[in-house]
Amino acid sequence: MYAQHVLPAFGGRRVNALTTEDGDKWVYALRSSGLADATVRNVFVALHKAI
Repeated sequence: MYAQHVLPAFGGRRVNALTTEDGDKWVYALRSSGLADATVRNVFVALHKAI
C-alpha cells in the first residue's frame, strides 16, 4: 500500500517540504481514482505514521 500510493506521490520529496495542500490534493486524487473511503483512510494513516 505504501509503495503503491505514497511513494509515487511523495517519494522524492523531503518530509518538511510537504504541505497541507499537498496532502489535500493527494487525498482528492486517491478518492477520484475510485479507491474506497476505507482504503484512502488506510493509505493516509500509512503516510501519517511515516512522517
